[in-house]
Amino acid sequence: MRKLLLFACMLLVMASCKKDEEINSNPSEEKSEKAKDPVVESIIKFNKQVKDYQDNTASRSSETFTLEEAKDNIVNLFNAVYGEPMESYSQLVTDEFSVSIAVDDNGNVSSNEAARVYLQMVEKARKGYKASNLSNKGYKYILVDDVNYTRGDSVTIDLKGRFGTKEDGSAPPTPGFHHDGPFEEGDDWHYVDGMGSCDGTRDGGADKELEKVITERYMGEWPCAPQDYRGIYVDIKEENFSGIHQQYADYVFYSNDVTETCIGWQEMNDLLSNMYQVMYEFIPDDNNFILKVKLDDYNSPDNMIYIRNCYIVGVSIDGINGNSYITHNALVNYGEYKTVSDNVLPQQPLD
Repeated sequence: MRKLLLFACMLLVMASCKKDEEINSNPSEEKSEKAKDPVVESIIKFNKQVKDYQDNTASRSSETFTLEEAKDNIVNLFNAVYGEPMESYSQLVTDEFSVSIAVDDNGNVSSNEAARVYLQMVEKARKGYKASNLSNKGYKYILVDDVNYTRGDSVTIDLKGRFGTKEDGSAPPTPGFHHDGPFEEGDDWHYVDGMGSCDGTRDGGADKELEKVITERYMGEWPCAPQDYRGIYVDIKEENFSGIHQQYADYVFYSNDVTETCIGWQEMNDLLSNMYQVMYEFIPDDNNFILKVKLDDYNSPDNMIYIRNCYIVGVSIDGINGNSYITHNALVNYGEYKTVSDNVLPQQPLD
């Protein structure tokens, strides 16, 4: 039944892409408009600056960026060239590392320095990537975790990369949710991966079962790029939704009874619906990264309005035992969707 459901959903996604193509009555106009996107233009320009730096043809009086511009160019170019966020991954690894970037007296960064740091970042990411023994690997994305002003003339940028094993086939489509949710009688799970189902017949855990269903949902929401273009995600940000945070305690799994670890199937559906509410609406206002607005039912993608060109690009849910409590911790990554021509900025494997 699940295979039939996924097949049907794939047809729906294909039909949606086809519909998008039909709506674009003048593809050449759209491509011209896409090429003028300021973020994409910045990525393409910085890519040339990196190549000039590598070829020793960069001008001594190079362009100057603000630290924010330099940081965005460095990370966005990496994700545009090496990132494969639209692949489906069966296993993900987090690789954390740092790079230092020199700033002038005004806190600005030269394009040559930004190019140097970009190449250093690529090598550090490649080192962690190649050290992994995962098969059929892909680099999902990299994001800025923190920025630390270590000295007056230097800034440390903490980075977090995610890569893993790519699954065979295309990205999973949006599942056809019933209002009560996809979990049925018998889908009772212990709260954390490794404890398995409550009846002891299946491996896994409630955290990863929820993550699996949510991943199918958000990947099915991704748009289709025009012909000869591919989609990329820029300005990737991360939000942490944990049951230990009071504002999320009613939405993310949390219990003070550490002896009762089983979550029944009806509560699984409730948690899923609550997670959608957290992920799609309860983003902090100062983040300015709100994606969609609830209309009626969070379990139905048809009842969501897109208000920005931003999408969820990654979700990781983990069960946590805090000795006096058990809870779920959800890391949700958001990115702004852009398109770029492979002729202008070809995608490359990291290894």
